[in-house]
Amino acid sequence: DKEMICLQLFCSHSCKMTTPFIATCTCPDGLVLGPDNTTCLEKPTPKKDPQDIGCYTVSYSESRLYKVHHPLSWEECINLCNRRSSVYAGIQAEQGYPTYNFVFCGNDIKEHSTTANSSLCLPCMDDKTRLCGGQNTLSLYQLRESNPLVLYLATESGLKIFSTESLSTEALTGSSSPTTAVGLSYWEDDIFSLSHPGISRFYYSPFSDMYIESTLVFECASSVAIDWINKYIYCRRQGDSYLIEIDWTDWTRQKSPRIVMSFYYDLQDMEVDPFARKLFFVENGQLSRLSIYENLRIEYDYEKLHLKKVLKIALDVEHKFVYLIGIENDENHCLIRTDYEFKQMRVLNNEDHLTDPISLDVLKQDVIWGVKSDDGFFVYRCELTPRCLKDNIQRIYRSSEAIYDIKIYHPDKQPHNAMYLCSRLQCSHNCSVTQDQVSCTCPDGMSLSSDNVTCQDITSTTNPTSVEQSETSKVESKTTTEHYYYAASFPHFLMSTPSTAVVHEELPQEYTKAAPPSNVDTSNETSDRLAVIVTCVVGILAIVGLLLFVVWRTKHEFIPNLGNSYAQNLQLELTHSNVAAFDNVSN
Repeated sequence: DKEMICLQLFCSHSCKMTTPFIATCTCPDGLVLGPDNTTCLEKPTPKKDPQDIGCYTVSYSESRLYKVHHPLSWEECINLCNRRSSVYAGIQAEQGYPTYNFVFCGNDIKEHSTTANSSLCLPCMDDKTRLCGGQNTLSLYQLRESNPLVLYLATESGLKIFSTESLSTEALTGSSSPTTAVGLSYWEDDIFSLSHPGISRFYYSPFSDMYIESTLVFECASSVAIDWINKYIYCRRQGDSYLIEIDWTDWTRQKSPRIVMSFYYDLQDMEVDPFARKLFFVENGQLSRLSIYENLRIEYDYEKLHLKKVLKIALDVEHKFVYLIGIENDENHCLIRTDYEFKQMRVLNNEDHLTDPISLDVLKQDVIWGVKSDDGFFVYRCELTPRCLKDNIQRIYRSSEAIYDIKIYHPDKQPHNAMYLCSRLQCSHNCSVTQDQVSCTCPDGMSLSSDNVTCQDITSTTNPTSVEQSETSKVESKTTTEHYYYAASFPHFLMSTPSTAVVHEELPQEYTKAAPPSNVDTSNETSDRLAVIVTCVVGILAIVGLLLFVVWRTKHEFIPNLGNSYAQNLQLELTHSNVAAFDNVSN
């Protein structure tokens, strides 16, 4: 009957009979059918034609955003940024002459760049009707209003890309074998897939506007974590119980993978924080954390928090949160957010949509997870407000074939070094990036206060040198093959003020080095220190003199008193002796 036919479709909203034996899913006003033909989604915002919004300086973009390694035509530049789902595309002519172009893809180029004279952006060589920037300038194009949701799915038929902008699912070229895990490096345009016989790499070619067929990186089995900053892959080595670290830039395999740790059970899930260099993994339902540099493993004791088992995890490295799907002691599934130390736990949801999870990922306020059921594989999305309320849960995809892993593809998903450092600074207004340094900046009419973080009106500024001090309010980032750390050169860190203590605690202590401020006039500091030293010496001499006087006075008073006391004691002893003699005579 009609009801049974509609039930077999698993429509997310409603069902309509088109013939006595054929039914289709339908959607309410404002929604359209997604690529699975069963799930209703919001109407996508149409992707606009590239809109030229002006000529901008290039200094910010060079250090902050992705820059392609090959010179491209104008069309290839636009295609690349569209593939990366970014809002803006900045095009710069090579060496100031628009023969070939470099491209920058990002969401906030306009926000952090300054306008330049339009005459500095020149026509493109391949298309005179377009502008392709110039020396130290970008021709900035807006491609869309906001970022669509893009998911990479590891399925039994290979890797697939799901997008809410096109409402389509695209199979990745060269990926057709069952794939059990997927990893991304957004800044390098690399996709890593885990299948038989190991982990393979796909890289995007802007010339052909597609991902090139994969190359085998290493023989791995179960779970993959990608360190996109230090360019390491973490996985379990095939055939044994060792977790290994692979340098993915070593395509010739000159370096042997480094053994990180051993374990006894299979890994259910694994994530890495490349800034803190901490690896989180689930082994036999137990959540653990490994400090990679110290080789220190910590197992979380979450029984007291009424958790029986952890199934899937995801990291928010910017805010230092672990998201997990676990089973409570009463066998209910729950979505939980906690800090890295597991001291501040919050249950976000415990609905039926979490049963039998296959994957979990998070981006800002959006949580994405997939579940397996008898009716297929479903992908859900929930916006945190701040909890994941039942009304906020939205089904976005259904598949009849098996889905094993899901990863969000987004410009803000994997912070760049500078992006991360800006978030650590916690500037009150703007964060400026120049080469490998970041600093807080203020809008017109305001200047930095003495903490080099907070902006205040210039009219109320009591320290006229605060603008100059902002030059020293920089955070330098340095990444090597062995260590990642950043050094803070804030003069106010030397002061014991509440504001500086908060900022200082935000920095990862184990990888922080304090660097002295550069280009700062220290003549006043030297004179102040000399005055303090003289004052201390005079004070010490005064204390020593006072002590000598007390000793001398005590000595002269103590000796006469001692003599009188001795005479009195002697007289008392003689008196007692006389009494004793008198008693003897009487007897």
